[in-house]
Amino acid sequence: MNLRIATFAAILGLCATFVLRTAATFSTQLFTSPMVAQAALWTHLFSAATMLWFFLAFWREMTTPERPGLRRAAATAAAGAAMALLVPLQILLRISDVAPFSTFVRSPWLEPIAPLIATVAILIFFAVYRRELVKPDDAQLQIATSAAMWAYALFTVLNLVVLALYMSSGELRWLTQRGPAIAWITLPLVAVGFGAVLFFFVTLSRSVSLRSEPVPM
Repeated sequence: MNLRIATFAAILGLCATFVLRTAATFSTQLFTSPMVAQAALWTHLFSAATMLWFFLAFWREMTTPERPGLRRAAATAAAGAAMALLVPLQILLRISDVAPFSTFVRSPWLEPIAPLIATVAILIFFAVYRRELVKPDDAQLQIATSAAMWAYALFTVLNLVVLALYMSSGELRWLTQRGPAIAWITLPLVAVGFGAVLFFFVTLSRSVSLRSEPVPM
């Protein structure tokens, strides 16, 4: 469970998610095609799985019993990422019409609630990790972690709005899909948030690479 590979996979998943969200904003008709809809589903599944992989790898390689706070935060983030992974799995099982999971598949609340739980769990992780970065060598990583923390704070607020709108209207749509006016406000915010998280992953990948390099004799 190599953290460098998991981080690279998370970067790919993050980029794929942003492309998917942007495409859904500007071309909702695109997803009426069965092939495109299926590709989008598998992309969503891949992206969610890479986030779970990353947090499990981080928990295994970057935490120790001597740092219980960070260890718990990484485990919390992994649980949140696992919750988010249930959303594409639910859709996949619904399409496959798997009878033993019919109750899970029919649940209308998983899709609006799971992303919110995931963002809160990951926000907690970034807040704790930022507090743990106290060495002078960690200055760049601390900046990147702060950026990712504020990005997930933003995602949490946006997911709360999505949930509130779902509870009032019964219609589940991302804010970027609620008309041009709202899309032009929320899409730049989402883009900045994704950029901040991408900055964190790239910075962490470099930091892990430097730490793994052999010390010259």
